Amino acid sequence: MITTKQALEDFTTKDWWAINAFIDKEFKGLPAPIYSSVDIREGQFKVAPVDHNMYPAGLNNICARDLEACSDELRKTLNSMGPYKKIGVLTESHTKNTFYLDHLAILGKMIRDAGIAVRFISFDEALFPSATSLSLLSHSRFDILIEK
Repeated sequence: MITTKQALEDFTTKDWWAINAFIDKEFKGLPAPIYSSVDIREGQFKVAPVDHNMYPAGLNNICARDLEACSDELRKTLNSMGPYKKIGVLTESHTKNTFYLDHLAILGKMIRDAGIAVRFISFDEALFPSATSLSLLSHSRFDILIEK
């Protein structure tokens, strides 16, 4: 029985390959989300998932070597779901987070590298006080265009 954070860490470290084999077996044949993450909080006596993000920031943390593989997997997944020529990505309204903008830039690159056009869009009227688009610069100096 796992009753401490250390016991959980020891279990996952020791049985890493068996855990992943189990997950692979359970997921076989099931559609998986294209991308998601779970925020985990650690307390003194427990570890718990607290927030499941279907569209979290963080693709900017993928190493360049893995990015090509991600684009290939995205292409395969989207081709299995239907022919797509364009994808609209509904963005968050919190555009001052320049790392989130890096995430969007990398997501856009992945989609374009998969052979699909991409546009970033928002329904938040407050982002567009006098125009129909918003040009932003990410932390890594990528240009991001969000359209109304």
